[in-house]
Amino acid sequence: MTQKKAPKGSVQVKTTISSAGVGWLRLVWSHQGKRYFLSLGLEDNPLNQMVAQRLALQIQGDCATGNFDSSLTKYKPQSEMEVKQATVSVVGLVERYLNYKQQQIESETLYKYNHFLPRIREYFGNNNLTEKSAFGFRDWLLQHNEPATVRERIVFLNAAYQWGIKRQLVENNPWTEVSVKVPPKRRLKPFSIEEIKRILEGFATDQYYSHFLPYVEFLLGTGCRQGEANGLQWKHISEDCNEVLISCKLTVSGQRKSTKTNRDRLIPLPPRLQNILKAIRPIDPDPEAPVFVSLTGLPIDSHNFRNRAWKQVLAKVGVEYRKPGNCRHTLISHGLSQGKSPAEMAELAGNRIETIYNNYAGSVIHRPSLPVLLPDDE
Repeated sequence: MTQKKAPKGSVQVKTTISSAGVGWLRLVWSHQGKRYFLSLGLEDNPLNQMVAQRLALQIQGDCATGNFDSSLTKYKPQSEMEVKQATVSVVGLVERYLNYKQQQIESETLYKYNHFLPRIREYFGNNNLTEKSAFGFRDWLLQHNEPATVRERIVFLNAAYQWGIKRQLVENNPWTEVSVKVPPKRRLKPFSIEEIKRILEGFATDQYYSHFLPYVEFLLGTGCRQGEANGLQWKHISEDCNEVLISCKLTVSGQRKSTKTNRDRLIPLPPRLQNILKAIRPIDPDPEAPVFVSLTGLPIDSHNFRNRAWKQVLAKVGVEYRKPGNCRHTLISHGLSQGKSPAEMAELAGNRIETIYNNYAGSVIHRPSLPVLLPDDE
């Protein structure tokens, strides 16, 4: 069926769909041989359609009577009272805020909040924010997330609405009244020597995930952050595999960034880890190739590894679940228990000495020595 051409001189209301799936209204028309486009900054909903249609009629009238403002300033709806909070949904405001922040925050943070957007859309749809729905969203999130995570999300939404108020997109911010009680942070519980043995045995014998055994041994044996291990390339490993240079991390969005402390560190490797790396190193390795890869040959994605391999293997061998990052905590804790100084462990782990004292030394430094975490081959 042939689409009818718009009548001459008419102003059409169009909808464009953003990458996040949100429809935005714009006006399209021609005047004196020139084509005009005006993005309204309004989401496609019945109320905003009425605003857009009214503005379209105004422009048509101005074109017909010789009062048309070619700079379009006269027609920008942001200056109208009717386009304030009643026309901006929660999803729309958050999407604008993320677009504004994308050049100012770390890619990992942006990735995290872009993945939070579907949860906002699932709960609010195209609706606007009310005090009741703000508290309802908090309670809904608490059914699926830890309190600390929910508090972080509410802080983000509060910042988005403060930004929206400054730009006159919204008139008030209910998030300032929404609080989340977070219980005192529990001190991390390192894996015991027995648990370490069971984890390694679990990976070694697993039908699907034995491929990750060298990666798990490396995390346990070096205390590297996951992003640092994921970002390792063969150029970072010495020729005889007795040293590894930690100089970058691989973010969840696949970008290489400097380490958390912006400092490189050289880690000596015991014979056990040397042999593991020699066993997986290609005959003529590409210096830029990742050391540890997924089952498909790509750099390891921390989220996929944790949710698939790590959780399943720990459940299979009966080890209480802790995140893979607990491998780092385990090495530092046992190192202190074996008599290593906080300064030595800070250098190895790439932490400040104050962090070692605050997070580890108080609970383990006076405990009796434990067996070596990953003993060399006897």
